[in-house]
Amino acid sequence: MIRPLERGYSTLSTSGEVSIGAFARRQRIRRLALGAFGVALAVIGVFVYRWITIPDVTNPRFGYAVEMRCRVCGHEIRTQVAHSQRFPDVCENCGEMGMDPLWKCLGCGYEFVPKASENVTCPICLSPKVGAAARPHP
Repeated sequence: MIRPLERGYSTLSTSGEVSIGAFARRQRIRRLALGAFGVALAVIGVFVYRWITIPDVTNPRFGYAVEMRCRVCGHEIRTQVAHSQRFPDVCENCGEMGMDPLWKCLGCGYEFVPKASENVTCPICLSPKVGAAARPHP
């Protein structure tokens, strides 16, 4: 059924009728605009979510956990360091450049900071079986 043209009324009375002319163009443009707005909103939501999430620093790609001891004051910490980290680092306790990774002797269990040399051995039992003193995450 077609109504007479009046202000505010479309020429179509039900949705099953065929839309023609300017009315059809307006509806198509409106549907496309709503679809584009929905897609844009979803994309913005993804970007905002990725921007506000905190990266997982326990993930191995960000670095590794290491026990460190200051050569100057003896302060010990467990921290996450990047793979490209250079040592010694600044001690948060005394402010000196003395934080080095802590090593542990597998023979006697002694924990120490090795002196700068290529062949690291335990200062107590002189065993060459030494390695990082990092403990697994609790």
